[in-house]
Amino acid sequence: MRRARAHLPSTVAALVALGGAGCGLGLWDEEPGGSANLPTLGAGAYRRLGPDIDTPGDEPWVIDDRFETFSDPAPLARAGGGLRVWFGWAAQDQLGSTIGYAELSSVHDLPVVAPRVVLTPSAAWEQGRIGAPAIADLGDGHLVMFYEGGDVATPAIGRADSTDDGDTWSRGDAPVLTDAAQPTVAVLDGQLVLFVTRPGEVGIFRTELAAATATAFTLRPEPVIVPRPELADAFDAVEVGSPFALITVSQAGRAHWGLWFTGAAEAPDAGAPPTAVGYAGSFDGDTWERFGGPDPVLGSNAFGPAVVLDGATGVMLFHDQHRLQLGIAAAVHP
Repeated sequence: MRRARAHLPSTVAALVALGGAGCGLGLWDEEPGGSANLPTLGAGAYRRLGPDIDTPGDEPWVIDDRFETFSDPAPLARAGGGLRVWFGWAAQDQLGSTIGYAELSSVHDLPVVAPRVVLTPSAAWEQGRIGAPAIADLGDGHLVMFYEGGDVATPAIGRADSTDDGDTWSRGDAPVLTDAAQPTVAVLDGQLVLFVTRPGEVGIFRTELAAATATAFTLRPEPVIVPRPELADAFDAVEVGSPFALITVSQAGRAHWGLWFTGAAEAPDAGAPPTAVGYAGSFDGDTWERFGGPDPVLGSNAFGPAVVLDGATGVMLFHDQHRLQLGIAAAVHP
């Protein structure tokens, strides 16, 4: 197997920890004037990395392989620089049957830790399929992973914990949330909130805040983000999904919620629609405002986004079709 390649833009010299945890980042520089004027620093727009003949990479691809599928990246910062990345991993035409892990140390080098499997399906409810990880760093070596598992028609969300900084993982026998898919997790005041999609339902849903040790979550009945068929030329006219949440706290102590998500402008006759990535902001996690009018912050095709910020500079990891498989690619802002 050819080793997956890693490369990130040199403008991000010290990548900041995010992924599911999303804390302590400079998404916004100042307090805004009101809920109708949410600041957008770091929200986008994003542009894919272009080819660079002077690097060993294969821009925009950062983790890819001719015979393997990598999807739904979930990054955290790596001590000493670079990224730790969890992802769905499958061979050939399977999607996310296991969860893998790799470490990227520099913008141009191959991974210092090559992709390896860290979690395989074992619980009965998982039915041999897990993927779409979301990671939160709770401190002192305690990581928590939420992931999708089970039959694709009736998916559920599982939880795994590591108290040795990701070396080993343990999990319960039951999911923490049923009838849900594509999880992302954010941390606010030591509590967790999940955003998910639901089979047969339209939109992106959130849970109530829960303790960091929670093994069950309460889903709110109404979605927080829905398609916009009424808006001319909207990138998300027919579908939204694949949320990625980030909560930061301003210098004034105000919580700022950010949500990146995919949207589709039209439904194809068969198969999944091509999706682009949009952004919405909120002060309370309840009322959200999208930016850019009908336009996305990253054009299609892009799936399963996750964002890493360093002040006003951002790197977005996402997956897309590469050769005959899915690979993880990068886009940058500004």
